Amino acid sequence: MTTAVRPLQTARSGIGISAAKDVPLPEESRAGDRVRSAVGRTLGGVEIVLETATPEGIRVVLPALVYAKVLEEHAAVADLELIDRTIRSPDERRPDPRPGRERFLRRERDVQVLAVVEFGDVPAIIVTVFSAMPERS
Repeated sequence: MTTAVRPLQTARSGIGISAAKDVPLPEESRAGDRVRSAVGRTLGGVEIVLETATPEGIRVVLPALVYAKVLEEHAAVADLELIDRTIRSPDERRPDPRPGRERFLRRERDVQVLAVVEFGDVPAIIVTVFSAMPERS
């Protein structure tokens, strides 16, 4: 496993971080070229671990700092392939309570993944990913 340390600064998402922790990055991934080509890539000084797109083709990135938090706090959904599929092919989409954000949901392998994407700038960014409890009817 490779470790990347990059300074991150992104005010628009509220992630106002000036220095990133060591972020473990996968050396190999079955998620295809989107993941491998994004590992180690920076965008405006922000380390990117995943570059994907919505079903409409809107470009979306996952910053390394966000991914580090997902790895630490939500390991069940920290699979880059799973996050990629959640954005590319969600089972459901909902507006987020915060303006300019949307929730992407995908049910897979007995887990419901919820990824929140903030739109407004290009590319859009994934601001969090976690396991959501299924709603009961």
